[in-house]
Amino acid sequence: MTFDSQNAKKQNIFIFSTAYDPFIGGAEIAVKEITKRLRDRYDFFLFTARFDPLLPKREFKDGVDII
Repeated sequence: MTFDSQNAKKQNIFIFSTAYDPFIGGAEIAVKEITKRLRDRYDFFLFTARFDPLLPKREFKDGVDII
């Protein structure tokens, strides 16, 4: 069975992480690589802490909706 990305509805994947870009370490790099490779098949929503009030509350970066 093959995946037809033009006719299939993408599934949502919710990721909860203590930190994310720009506060990035090993686990965050892994999440970034996984989402980069699978973004044509899934819609990713990443929930994380906002350590710096100057960072946006929500942004879309590299195929990931960061909240």
